[in-house]
Amino acid sequence: MLGVLIVDDEKLMLDELESCINWNSLGFSIVGRGQNGRDGLAILEKLSPDVIITDVKMPIMDGLVFTRKVRDRNRNVKIIIVSGYDEFDFAKRALSVEAFAYILKPVDTGELKEVLKNVKERCTQENALYHSNDDLVEKYLASLLTENNNAKKTGGINPVNADRKWASDSAERHNRIVQKALMILNENANRQLAINELADQLFISPSYLRTIFKEVTGDTVYDVQLRIKLDKAEKLLSGSNRKIKEIAGDIGFEYTSHFIALFTKYKGMTPLEYRNMVALKDGNTGDDKWLCPFGRE
Repeated sequence: MLGVLIVDDEKLMLDELESCINWNSLGFSIVGRGQNGRDGLAILEKLSPDVIITDVKMPIMDGLVFTRKVRDRNRNVKIIIVSGYDEFDFAKRALSVEAFAYILKPVDTGELKEVLKNVKERCTQENALYHSNDDLVEKYLASLLTENNNAKKTGGINPVNADRKWASDSAERHNRIVQKALMILNENANRQLAINELADQLFISPSYLRTIFKEVTGDTVYDVQLRIKLDKAEKLLSGSNRKIKEIAGDIGFEYTSHFIALFTKYKGMTPLEYRNMVALKDGNTGDDKWLCPFGRE
């Protein structure tokens, strides 16, 4: 059961949030209520909730300041911002402090349930990842224990060997994360996936992702993402007669000219030249639909 803290300066809103859905049936329980950010921080210290639902405009300490202070104390708690229509732009700024979602007032119970479902799924995934990390640590400690027992015969543990074991386990974890990142990049080749979003799906920070991705692949996330897109473009160019503009859109480029420039830079020829080259190799030289130099780019 995941614990939920509700913070809102309106008692009516607190009551409404607490009674609008069956929290227990969704796997949640209300563990505390506060009427401003200062109250919320005090409850956070005592009860360590898994989820915080907070209003934006409140006396003493508003929701945005409260959210920042929460993040200073707990990086894992999931924060849901609730906002009135006139405060919508203000609420969006809460995303900069890693709010999980924001919901407009009056709260739609269906939307709230959907957000909570996503929160529960995220918590489950994070727990699985943490257990995976624990397994690596346990494996490392077990290996040290084994070496310690063996070292009694040789006079002590070799710190170099211990470091090598830890490095090996870290490399294993890095490889697993990067493989997952590559899978996500391939699955999202039809759009521009921001590194923040990619890191979010992997439950790590963008800076950490950049570091280990470069360490494992030798390339940046951007370069690999672009290569995946251009490789997909090659297949689309050689396997269909669709317009260049359509193919550019299929791999997440808003502007065809940008796609053509990058394709030419990395592939050494324009998309149309590549298509014509493939057509010549396949013996389609007499087919105007492939070789027409006009109207396709």
